[in-house]
Order: sequence, then structure tokens, then C-alpha cells
Amino acid sequence: MKRAADFPQPIKRLLAENAGYRCSAPSCGKVTVGPGATANQSAKTGTACHIYSAADNGPRGTGGLSAEDRQKEENGIWCCKDHGALIDTNQGGRFPAELLKHWKRLHRDRILRERDGTRTNLGWMDQLEIINSFWFKPSAKITFSKSTLIYGNEPSGKSCVCQLLAGIWHSDAVERWRGRNHDIKLSYFAPESQTIHLTIQEREVHRSNETRRLPQGPSDLRLVYIDENFDHELCSYSDRDHLSRISTVFGTDPETVKSLCDDIRVNGHPLWRLMEFREEHITPNEDEGEPGRDGWYLYVPVGKYKVPFTGLAKSEQIGVMVQFAAALARVHSHDAPTVLLLDGGGWNWLDGLLDAFAPYLAKQPFQVVLVLRSRPSNFGGEPWQEWGAAHFECGEGIGNNTVTEVSR
Repeated sequence: MKRAADFPQPIKRLLAENAGYRCSAPSCGKVTVGPGATANQSAKTGTACHIYSAADNGPRGTGGLSAEDRQKEENGIWCCKDHGALIDTNQGGRFPAELLKHWKRLHRDRILRERDGTRTNLGWMDQLEIINSFWFKPSAKITFSKSTLIYGNEPSGKSCVCQLLAGIWHSDAVERWRGRNHDIKLSYFAPESQTIHLTIQEREVHRSNETRRLPQGPSDLRLVYIDENFDHELCSYSDRDHLSRISTVFGTDPETVKSLCDDIRVNGHPLWRLMEFREEHITPNEDEGEPGRDGWYLYVPVGKYKVPFTGLAKSEQIGVMVQFAAALARVHSHDAPTVLLLDGGGWNWLDGLLDAFAPYLAKQPFQVVLVLRSRPSNFGGEPWQEWGAAHFECGEGIGNNTVTEVSR
């Protein structure tokens, strides 16, 4: 039965040609054209899939697009028959529109690179396999979407996984786990398929790919990471100015952090977009109990006023730090595929603030992994429609925790 937004034949052909007649799923790439039954025939086994549905009530909905717009090349992705069917199962819940758009961009860059030898800064963190860990059953796996929510009650191992993942780039992230043996494998595309292992054994941390030991993490995939205890780090340096403290959390230089305010004014979330660093030199007033100030201090708009960062509520401080993290990830994404890892398992993030940031983060030019203690109450609603999810669940006894993919 013909649907209002079915692709015309020229659009189907254009999607196939732009994809090099290969499936756009990152882990597939199957050729979808070849010899037919006779020497005078060819056979095509691919399919032109809709990102937003051809039918009003179909997988991923209409995205607010008209039927005419849903017939355009921009709303299509070329897949093999298997992936064409898979992405539409359960109303496309595991394959949101932003994920398919990223698949398409990654695949197109891959084809251009093969044809012209051009460089690409697109990439994709595909899957994390927990081969061995005292928290999990063997070979627990997380398959990442463009934006992925990880949630679960304590002690389900969420922060352990975040720190092991961050340890692929930064050995100090796994310091607390050196007394235990761990083995994880990260698969990613940059844009070709890559694999990197992180092993902790007898207090030694080792990284390797399929052929050799690696002295450091991958340069063709970058990470911006906020630990769940970032506020403790800020408090640990209470004798220093705001700029130095925030720079320490991100492991970058103060001038870079200061310059991020310019990016946030243009590309940041509307909440607290107009924050700024001010240079202050104030002598302490011991009679009034007022501490001195000497350096650069962050002021954040709250209503009609600009409030010092340390005067904000905890949930507001979290939002500000996420603004800086997203800005730093945007800067990195100009040069290499980038992942923003937010370990919010211990954060007091209100559902309203989460709902405000979820669509903003999903539209960014990098992947996002957000960790929370529990699933947001509105997770099935519109703010979270572009997110995938994984549920970490405590098992009976140590070493029996599990990971389950979740459909909205």
C-alpha cells in the first residue's frame, strides 16, 4: 500500500548511489548490488529506509516534517534488507532519528574517504564489552547510541564502567580499581572499525589493539569526562580561583576554559548561556568574615543577577559544568570523533533540568553517555526521543550484575 511520504524512484537511486550501494549500519557495510540470475541481469538487495516515517504513525514518527519533506534524500538512509527491517522494529525505539542521521554521515564520509582519500573527523563509539570484572557477569555488553542513558541503583557498577572507559585515555581514572583484575574491549569506528583493550592485572594498566601494546589511548577518538565527584574536586581546591578549579576538573589549561565562554554564548543551552569570568583582586575582610579573592571568578546569570559559581545551588552547578563539558567536546569534535561521558550517578539533577538538557545534548556534534541513578520519570516522552538506554541491575552476590538494553 502506497504511503504519502514514500520515496520516489530517483530518490531511492540517489540514496543507494551516495551510500556506494553498501549498508550504512556502521558494523555492516554489506554490498547490496551484484550479479543477477543471468549474465544480462544485476540484483539489488538493499532498501531505502526512512529516518522519519513515511506513515504518520510509523517508526520514529514524522519529526514535525511534512509528507513532502519526508520524501527528500535528507530523510533517507540506505541499508541492507536485514538492517532495513531491524531499525523499524518496536517503532524504531532502539534506533532514534539522530542515531540514523549519524550513521548516514559516518557512512558517507567513509565512502568519500575510499573514493577520494579525504580526511574525516567523524567516528562512532559502538560497543563496550566487559570481558572480566568483579562487578558483572562475563561478557556484559553496552551498545551505544548517538546519546545513551545508563541507569541503575547502587551498587550496580555504573561508575566502575565509566572509570574503566575513561581509563582507556587516562590511567589515573582507574586508580581505585588497580587492586582488582579487569578486562574490557571497546569497539569504535574512526571511520574504519577499530578495537582497543584495557586490562588491569596485578595493579598494572595495559592498553592494546589487535596487534600491539599501546602507550596511550586512541588519538582518533577523544573523550571529555566529568566524574560523579567533580564537586569534591572543586572543594579540594577552595583556596584557588574558579578558573583554576574548573580547569583542574577538565584537565585542561585555564585559557582554554576561559575561551569556552565565547562558544557557550553562541552554542550553549539557553540556561546560563551568558556566564563570564571576571578578574578580581579583593583583600580579605576578617572583621566581616569575608574571604579575599585573587584571580578569575565565574559569574552565572540567575534571574536579574549574576551569581558567583560557588553561590549556586548544587543542581545549577551541575548544569554549568555540563555547559563547559559540552563546549569542550564541541571544540574537540572539530578535529576528531568525540565522546562526552557524564557520570551523574551521584548528582542531584532534577527531572525538569534533565528534560531541558536531554534534547540539547542529543543534537550536539558528538556522542553523549549520561549516567544516572534512576531512569528519568519522563524518559518515554519527547525530550528523550533521541536517546537509547541501558539498565544496570544488581545481581545476587558480587560478580552477577547485568546490563540490559532498554526500549522507550
